[in-house]
Amino acid sequence: MNINVKGENYIFSICNAGTSTSPRPHEKNSSEERSEHSHPVYHIILYTQGRDTFLYKGRIQTSDVGTLMLTSPEEPHSFVCGNPNRRVTVKCFSFRLKNPKENYFLDIPFHEVLSLYSGDKLHPCKFPLSLNKRQFNELSELIDKAVERIVFMGASTLNFDTYFAVLEIFSFLIHEFFSNSQKRNIPVKPLQKAKRFIENNIEQKLTISEIAATELLSPSYFIRVFKKNYKITPINYLLELRIKAAKNLLTSTALKSGEIASKTGFKNIFYFSRTFKKHTGHYPSEYRKLFYNSTFEDTDTAYN
Repeated sequence: MNINVKGENYIFSICNAGTSTSPRPHEKNSSEERSEHSHPVYHIILYTQGRDTFLYKGRIQTSDVGTLMLTSPEEPHSFVCGNPNRRVTVKCFSFRLKNPKENYFLDIPFHEVLSLYSGDKLHPCKFPLSLNKRQFNELSELIDKAVERIVFMGASTLNFDTYFAVLEIFSFLIHEFFSNSQKRNIPVKPLQKAKRFIENNIEQKLTISEIAATELLSPSYFIRVFKKNYKITPINYLLELRIKAAKNLLTSTALKSGEIASKTGFKNIFYFSRTFKKHTGHYPSEYRKLFYNSTFEDTDTAYN
């Protein structure tokens, strides 16, 4: 997720992700007026319940279910409720990009950041926007998925799963609001080269750019085409293949769990064990004991 801008490397980090409700109980009786603030953070705010107002660049904006707001670094805003007697729920995904060498945060507009990730020149879009039902449900689901991955792995660990979850959000925003009209209608394309590339390299540390390059597509556009064709994202398809391969090795060989993790593309035994448990309901050693045909001693139970 790190990006390079004019020769300088910027590290992606998640500041906040999840669902929040305001006003909080201690805020209901507060007489303080809400005021705008700014910071070097990119915000994605989706209103999911209630109707109220928020502040953006000195103006009062109306919020309702389905209102989407994107803010760029240093843009004045306040998402505190205007009416303390109203209850508003939002889904939030916030991140920043830091240059560790200069201790400086990137502050270019949101659409320019998305341009860097997509490889396409994108034009600004005026927010807030009111989403239709399909857009609302899809973005809400994507944010939930990203939050689930972050909670599972920890906000400080931007692993392969989390990377793709974030990229799916970016891909949705690009396709729905920033791309040109020619790319809005996604064509059906077999993508057999990409599928074979994934299937033949499950043990490798693949990047979305490498996979998309096999079809000569930008990463964000490739994700949407792949999902439209196969009803599954590239990362979930790769993960399914890795889990399937791990199951086969656990039940047909006496390889240790660490060796199986390495052969199926998991970066370490701890991540392999947790991910396998999440998708099968069993730790690797448990799965082996249930389904292996021969009797042997598994020495990896310490990782359960």
